[in-house]
Amino acid sequence: MCIRHLYISKVINASEDPSEYAFQSEFAAIFRNLLPKAYPDLRYRVLVEVKERNDEGKRRQRLDLLVRDGSSLPAYGFELAVAAGPESFRKHCVRSEEYSKLHNCHVYMVNLCATPTLNNYFGKGYQNVTPVNVVIKNNGGTWNAEVRYSTGDIRNVVIKNPEWDMIFDSTLRDVV
Repeated sequence: MCIRHLYISKVINASEDPSEYAFQSEFAAIFRNLLPKAYPDLRYRVLVEVKERNDEGKRRQRLDLLVRDGSSLPAYGFELAVAAGPESFRKHCVRSEEYSKLHNCHVYMVNLCATPTLNNYFGKGYQNVTPVNVVIKNNGGTWNAEVRYSTGDIRNVVIKNPEWDMIFDSTLRDVV
């Protein structure tokens, strides 16, 4: 994932956090490119902004990403949030639980933490939902992420940040 896409001033939201929509866009682009390379024999597809309708036919809330291969393989959903506070985190998890039932899938509720304040917060247990906090850090010019699971498992990932020219004048925010 290119950190520059999430932390340039053009996509920082009013609360000074990375845009949830920019995060969703990057996440979807990666999945669309990664799945056919990692699993060339499977026909998984990435569906973005999957909406369902209530009993009256009106659109309801939407799942950010649904990864599925028809009905032959397990489906996975992704509910994505940025810098979610406890209440927002809880709401995302509750919606994730609903999406799990609606789309017959396991949902990962991924919270991109620009600051490590809620990196150990996972809320109460939810059925078919795995809360994940991804803490982005800049350690002396090397970007990495800590992927934190509610089980206590932590995975460290180095984020490659290749040099590239911006088509507009922006600078990368210094996030520590």
